[in-house]
Amino acid sequence: MKKIKCGNPKVNDLKKGDGRRHINASDFKKITKNGLKFCAWCANGQVFGNRKYCNDICRDNCYAFIQPQKEHGLEYHLQSQDFKCASCSFDYKPTIDEMIQQYGNKNRYTYKEDGQASPWFFGKLKYRIELKYGQERKPEVDHIVPVALGGDPVGFDNHQILCYTCHKDKTKLDIGNIAKERKK
Repeated sequence: MKKIKCGNPKVNDLKKGDGRRHINASDFKKITKNGLKFCAWCANGQVFGNRKYCNDICRDNCYAFIQPQKEHGLEYHLQSQDFKCASCSFDYKPTIDEMIQQYGNKNRYTYKEDGQASPWFFGKLKYRIELKYGQERKPEVDHIVPVALGGDPVGFDNHQILCYTCHKDKTKLDIGNIAKERKK
């Protein structure tokens, strides 16, 4: 997925919100300037009619932002981390390359780094990794700072990709830190 910076000035207000653990796509509203309507994500592209985003790439970036645990978020963060686990550096790129060769010409949902997101492809990636390497290597999106300790539940800054085993180990540490914090 091509990454487009969010230009919506209301995003920080949405993130602070009212203590919610998530933001809905319906919370993003078109931006109106001088009577014209602009994209709810980038705030640059003009939109017409009922459209909220100027293109599918802006829509996909918004979905990755508001649902980092789903396939759009998985794709976004894998790209940001060179397709490797943030802890053990397990490389997902060889499996992605195999899938591109297999699905490339047959499937319109195949992965292309420079274009529209492919949630179908990244859902299949999780399945393929689990078949090939076992559940231990399945990619998962992790909160760097747990939400219980004040970490952001949405957005791009507080998330990373870990393989299942690394995520499980980190969660054990996080639970211990949360327990210590609650005792204070």
